[in-house]
Amino acid sequence: MCRLVIYKGVSLPISNLVLDPSHSLFKQSYEANEMLSGRLNADGFGFGWYHPALDPSPAIYTNTQAIWHDVNVPRMMNKIASELFFAHVRGASDGMPVTSTNTHPFSYRNFLFMHNGAIDDFRTKIFPAIVPDIHASLWDHIKGNTDSEHVFGLWLSFLNAADKTTFTLSEQVTALRKTISHLEIIAKKNKIDMVLNIGISDGNHVIALRHHFGHRKATLYYIDKSSVFPGAIVVASEKLNDEENWKTVPERSLVTIGPNSELAILPL
Repeated sequence: MCRLVIYKGVSLPISNLVLDPSHSLFKQSYEANEMLSGRLNADGFGFGWYHPALDPSPAIYTNTQAIWHDVNVPRMMNKIASELFFAHVRGASDGMPVTSTNTHPFSYRNFLFMHNGAIDDFRTKIFPAIVPDIHASLWDHIKGNTDSEHVFGLWLSFLNAADKTTFTLSEQVTALRKTISHLEIIAKKNKIDMVLNIGISDGNHVIALRHHFGHRKATLYYIDKSSVFPGAIVVASEKLNDEENWKTVPERSLVTIGPNSELAILPL
């Protein structure tokens, strides 16, 4: 069901979160502890990070192999540093092929997006219902067939991202609430379970959502007073280490992080 990590704070190498912790994302790729089923996330991985002095849009590195098969990870990740990055290891849902176009994170202009979870019966019941709601100009940017990327497209549409380029955090949160509400209406009508733990960033702000509709729930944690990552905020599907300051993101809630790492927990 995938595992994800979001980091915002002082610039540090991506390896500090992906490789080094006792329960790193690398370890979660083969020994996840809190998935709804199984322990393996071997269907690709990806990193997204920002270097605003060079370009406002994010850099992305993805691979359809399991993360432990890519020799570039240990020799590259300790040499790439950023103040804001996303990392993801994928456990593909049924019917979602392992392809480069289906590998997280996804991007559009300056936005990054990734997802941990699944929408049941997405291709047959949800996809037909949301097609009219995704802005026509976005279809050229949706390359894969995952539920994740289409939820991203739906959020961009509610944000009116095709018509403008700069958005406040409040506007982004409002668009996400509209997106989830719209999906819940469809899911309720079709008696479908959804798990949508989501990460979004525009390079300045971060939104992390813990959401479920139905019986299944996925875990999501955050830490903002870490001795290992001082001055930073980390959001993760599973705790990366044994520090006591990890907190559970409340069910159906948003974690928002402002440009200066202002943290807020909001109800969905």
